[in-house]
Amino acid sequence: VGNLEIITIGDFEEDMAGERMDFAFSIVSPDTSQLGRWNDEPLPAAALDVKAEFSGNAQEFAIQNIDANFGESHLAGSVDVSLAGSKPVFKVVANSNKIDIRPFIDPGSTGETDEENEPAVKERLIPATPLPLDALATADMSVRLNVAEVQYWKASSRNLVLQAEMKAGNLDISEFSFEAPNGNLSTSLSVRPTGAGQANVSIDLAADDLIFNRSGLPEEDLHKLPALNLDFQLVGKGGNLRELAGSTNGSFFLESSGGTLVGVDMSILEVFILEEVFRLLMPKSDQSGDSELSCLAAILKVEDGVIKTDPGIAFTTDRMAIIAKGTLNLKTEKMKFNFNATPTNALKISPGELFNPYILVGGTLSKPEVGIDPSKAILHGGAAIGTAGISVLAKGLLDRVGNAMPLCEEMRKKVQLKMQPVTAAGKKP
Repeated sequence: VGNLEIITIGDFEEDMAGERMDFAFSIVSPDTSQLGRWNDEPLPAAALDVKAEFSGNAQEFAIQNIDANFGESHLAGSVDVSLAGSKPVFKVVANSNKIDIRPFIDPGSTGETDEENEPAVKERLIPATPLPLDALATADMSVRLNVAEVQYWKASSRNLVLQAEMKAGNLDISEFSFEAPNGNLSTSLSVRPTGAGQANVSIDLAADDLIFNRSGLPEEDLHKLPALNLDFQLVGKGGNLRELAGSTNGSFFLESSGGTLVGVDMSILEVFILEEVFRLLMPKSDQSGDSELSCLAAILKVEDGVIKTDPGIAFTTDRMAIIAKGTLNLKTEKMKFNFNATPTNALKISPGELFNPYILVGGTLSKPEVGIDPSKAILHGGAAIGTAGISVLAKGLLDRVGNAMPLCEEMRKKVQLKMQPVTAAGKKP
């Protein structure tokens, strides 16, 4: 078929539901890009070579000794299938020394959206997408996957493990873990239907010295970026994602000793609402390039769908120390956060810059409203708001450095204590 060649050798029966069949087969293509397109995109240009052995009949069979190569990727394992019962039963075991997903990634993609084709702003950001409970009940399945290396963009992750089981409508992902170029991540997930289209859902996630390489740095330079320690545990119930979010209970811990924020302009930090927050914090800042993050900490609790800072979110850079406190109601998606900023090094702030220390974030997730907090501006006499130059050195602002910077370090210690039992038990985060 085109340049695709299929070879089978073995014993066949005319009636596949009858006697046992045993045969070997291979599928070979020197260049899969010549075979056609997928989602209107050409298939990757890579050689395909698959070998396996089939034994059984149409009701119960096994595909064993699978040896599949696609470009630089390799996969070996087996698949056992039973169609004799009331629903299909699958068992998949696979191992790989390397999976390369780069052929499936558009090298020219920037991740940016076309403003002309952007969808209209929705009233709710969290969709009411139903949980796939019916699909979970259609089959029983167990999956065990071990991958020594996953190659992507300029980096790779190692020792990826997936252990999952779908049985009697329940989904249990007991382990999904991997070692990033710097740091480790491990998570587990369970979905247990309770009837009437509802389910109990729980997720645990822990990360140890994990570095997110959004800047595309080579692996040898990743140590410069902030490494994150993260631990969160959430449980909820519902029939769709919106109901699930609105019923969530749990906790969220995050800390980092800091690092270099490569190529970040702190006045237009493109991270959700923070982009507008930093525009107000330093509306005339023209400093771009690398910024130093010396501390990051967040402790949040979630009660019945309401996320609360407990005690807050704090981070310190070479230019400012910021503390944020507030709430986000996942039922209504309404939020209210106060950002208090203090210069950590007045010499880093040029006389031509403005500095707004009191920022208020309100509105909803889909329509956030960011502005100066009028209550605190009045309370503090409008210090450094709408003024320039030396006014940022006002004594009231500098005094607050003594509160902002130690709080971040104190919160970091609390997060480290929270994560100590995981390390002491010998479990990989």
